[in-house]
Amino acid sequence: MTTKILKRKKNEGQVVILVALFAIFVSSSLIMIISSPVVSQLKTNRILFEAKKSYYLSESGNEDIVYRTKNGENIVGQKNILLNDGSAGTIVTDLGNGVKEVVTTANVNNKIRKIKSRIQVTSGVSFNYGLFTGQGGIEMENNTRINGSVYSNGSIEGAGNVMIAGDVYVAPRSATTTNLKWIVQNNDFAFGRYVGGQQRVDAVQSFATSTSELQVSKISLYVKKVGSPANLNIKIVKDKSGNPDKNNILATGEILSSFISENYAYVDVGFNNNPEINANQLYWIVADMARDDANYYVWGIDTSAGYSLGSAKYSSDWTKSAFVNVAGDLDFKVWTTDEEGLGTLDTVIVGDGVGGVFNAYAHNIIDSQISGDAFTYSLSGGTVGGNIIANSISNCTINGDADYNVETNCNVGGSSHSPTTPPVDPPYLPTPISEANIEAWKNEAISFGTITAGDLTADDGDTIGPGVIGGDLIIESNTTVSLGGTLYVLGNIIINGDANIELGAGYGANGSGLILSDGWIDLYNNVDLNYPRSGSGHLMLMSLARCDKYYGFTTCNSDVSAINVSNNVHADILVAPYGIIEMTNNVSITALVGDQLNLKNNIILNYEQGLTNMNFSSGPSGSWGIESWREIE
Repeated sequence: MTTKILKRKKNEGQVVILVALFAIFVSSSLIMIISSPVVSQLKTNRILFEAKKSYYLSESGNEDIVYRTKNGENIVGQKNILLNDGSAGTIVTDLGNGVKEVVTTANVNNKIRKIKSRIQVTSGVSFNYGLFTGQGGIEMENNTRINGSVYSNGSIEGAGNVMIAGDVYVAPRSATTTNLKWIVQNNDFAFGRYVGGQQRVDAVQSFATSTSELQVSKISLYVKKVGSPANLNIKIVKDKSGNPDKNNILATGEILSSFISENYAYVDVGFNNNPEINANQLYWIVADMARDDANYYVWGIDTSAGYSLGSAKYSSDWTKSAFVNVAGDLDFKVWTTDEEGLGTLDTVIVGDGVGGVFNAYAHNIIDSQISGDAFTYSLSGGTVGGNIIANSISNCTINGDADYNVETNCNVGGSSHSPTTPPVDPPYLPTPISEANIEAWKNEAISFGTITAGDLTADDGDTIGPGVIGGDLIIESNTTVSLGGTLYVLGNIIINGDANIELGAGYGANGSGLILSDGWIDLYNNVDLNYPRSGSGHLMLMSLARCDKYYGFTTCNSDVSAINVSNNVHADILVAPYGIIEMTNNVSITALVGDQLNLKNNIILNYEQGLTNMNFSSGPSGSWGIESWREIE
């Protein structure tokens, strides 16, 4: 047998390797061709993501400084922030005439974005709720309806087929008197600035009570201002070793700069809740400011230090700097809630009858129909279309979920949860017009002199104001007059059928005008006040008559009210801070503020909501408002 030995060619393995390398090359090329756009897109997305992070960082830094400036907070050390793997720096430039420019530059991995805001001192009054009532609350007779949301510092009492087509807030009524106060004033205490080497930026005053389980509804400070300072931040703080405890802030609030004038007045501040205070414990009122040596506040002080339950101090920064004793006591009033007026919503439909969903917030809700959610301590009777959080519920129907501690005879359509923490009551809100505003408007009218010492009956086509009318103002039927400036009427105001008051040409498209009266106001039969409006300006009609059960029935009209509106009236802004506003038969308004509102049978009240920055021709200047905002890089 012959054996053959086969020999492989030397280059046979090299061919296989070359083929494999060629295949790898082709595959790699295909992968690169396919993946290149994907990689490019991923890179682009990463760049865009970092740019967005830079944008949001810039926006955050800018908003932080604007917020702090608007609210009078310290911005030292806040102009540079680190966030989102990047940094942002803010430059604040004072442009003069009450204008500041805020420019924030953010950098995330060299992706630069810039935001520029311009803020200026605004003037005027803001109405955050188109319909606001004080401690007198609202009384609604049969078949009456309010179209819009309502905030009331007193109870709302309804009757048959009474409806509010909007959210409803009922805060506990504030007590009408207080003994938690010190009102002796014989000197000035400037703060929010350095005074002769004293770093008087934040001012504090302590107080105490001999009664436990009191809820604070508001505090009044006797203050005035110099220039145009930022809003005044007020806090109620517990004591720690004779000083305010920064870690025990019970409540926070804010007094708008526009509420404070160049003359002393007690100015109210409400808080984000109604904090409880107890006997024989020290509490502090903290006025928290940012330093501005040209624009600051002055607090009335008693240098004899006659208040034995507290003391006054100041600091350059109350949260981290030492306190310095003040020789005296700062003037204040602490008002607590009225235990007999804890805020009740009684026999009211909260809804619009066509599917609208609105919520209700009150200490007690009785026999009412709530289309949305209910937040209350006690619900008795009625229905809730949404969810409820309460301490107790009884004899009711809840279509949604129910959180409660006590339940009696209620049908719950959703889930039930118990125990729970009942919601806090809505806080007291100060009237959106302060006594300082009122006095400033009076003084402005007085500065123009007396128009007539007695009554004035206006003729058709007349322009009235600015100035003072010593008696009544009477506008007869079918008469149209123009308001030329702030008008102060020492008597009453009677406006008859088909009469009209317009804003004069001097107000332009944006200015707002004011007529205020020490007496009552009657509007009858097809009266139009600044209706229809041609611009953004408003006409406010204000009665200072004291005419309700809390301020006394001393200057009422024949209907026992401060303002009476009836029969097809189109008003703009009506204000009666110390009295009743009574309405009958088809009334439309822009905004309404009264200590009490009475709606007679079959009336439908329509109004606009959330008016802000109404710029009157005179009166206290306001706080910082945003004039413009834009991205510049």
